[in-house]
Amino acid sequence: MEIAAISRTINDWSNENRISLVISMLEEALIDKDFELFKFGCLEIQKWFNSAIKEMEEADSPYFDPEIYTESYRCIIKINQDVYEHEEEYIEFFNSSSNVRKYSVPIGDFSKVFIVHGRDNHSKIEVARFIEKLGLEAIILHEQSSSGATIIEKIEKYTDVGFAVAIYTPCDVGRINKDGSTEQARARQNVIFEHGFLVGKLGRKNVCALVKGDIEKPNDISGVVYTDMDDSAGWKLELAKELKASSYTIDMNKIL
Repeated sequence: MEIAAISRTINDWSNENRISLVISMLEEALIDKDFELFKFGCLEIQKWFNSAIKEMEEADSPYFDPEIYTESYRCIIKINQDVYEHEEEYIEFFNSSSNVRKYSVPIGDFSKVFIVHGRDNHSKIEVARFIEKLGLEAIILHEQSSSGATIIEKIEKYTDVGFAVAIYTPCDVGRINKDGSTEQARARQNVIFEHGFLVGKLGRKNVCALVKGDIEKPNDISGVVYTDMDDSAGWKLELAKELKASSYTIDMNKIL
């Protein structure tokens, strides 16, 4: 039984956020050819099997099959044992030029992440605490010393980083200057300006745009991908992956 089959089986049995996040990590590891993430995901799945049997039996789910559980458990143990015994071969495969995804490496401080935000303090703090949980320093502009500098000078000074996060929250409303047009929630203008500035300075791949709620997004920033800042915390995995792709050292254990 392959990893993909084991993952589908677990999804049928459990809606636990932690294991769902692990499965998402594992799927991304296979797509991106990320050996360390693959290894981590397989070990976490084995841990889940170690502890989940009692919960599965007590839940009395119509989807739970003890025989499939046992078979899947044995399979993941075998996979982890094979990875342990042949790690160099796995690394060679994952790192081969035909399999590895290439990323451009920006110039900047890879211990810091700059955060662009609006008036939603809760979202700002949530993102900042997650950045800090990963062992990085969250740079928030209004917390930095001004020393007589203008806002744009502060932005130029404190964006000497390798990565930035722009948080789009519904702080303002606006509409087209036309009769009958409907107002729509939108981010503060400073968020849009600073987002564009950072894309120009750091490169599009080194800026993550998090979007909270139904909000108007700029349609003239070519190639920008927006990630929903949902309650399931899936955005944390996406952000960690983007940081890792931008050459930050990320311990995926800290995401869970």
